[in-house]
Amino acid sequence: MTRLDALGEILAACPDDPVVGTCGATIRELAALGVRDSCLYMQNSMGLAGPIGLGLALARPQGRVIVIEGDGGTLMGLSQLGTLALLRPANLVLAVLDNGVHASTGGQPTAAGALDLAALFAAAGCRTAPAEDPDALRAALAATRAAPGPWMLHVRITPGNAPLPYYQEDPAVIAERFAAFLAR
Repeated sequence: MTRLDALGEILAACPDDPVVGTCGATIRELAALGVRDSCLYMQNSMGLAGPIGLGLALARPQGRVIVIEGDGGTLMGLSQLGTLALLRPANLVLAVLDNGVHASTGGQPTAAGALDLAALFAAAGCRTAPAEDPDALRAALAATRAAPGPWMLHVRITPGNAPLPYYQEDPAVIAERFAAFLAR
């Protein structure tokens, strides 16, 4: 499954939920599927999508919050595990798109293969679900609606980026649009 395939499945399953998307190739592909008011497209903020989504989930307990992060960003933001373990927001869904490489910076290997990412998040009190193909991802996303979280979906994707231009929208515009969506 490519990143673009996984992103399409996530957006289809979460049309009304706020989505926090990690930086780099992920937001390029996320935006290529159609820029949405419900998406916060993070720029130059590797490792922060998870903590930002966690804060949003705590601030808005009435609805789900979807976070899309890569394996590299997840490793960079492991400090969120303590807060997850302590506060366990039931409405948080973290989809970790794991391709084993830093795709946005040239494909250097991450350390994700040396760790069991799902076990780390399970130890912090998260429900976990693996997803290696679109059917499994759809099932995992449906499970997040059926049972409270927090959830960590370990989504295996192939390395590589879709050939897309950089997503360079003004961060202030992205933030204003997202804030307006949240206020509705």
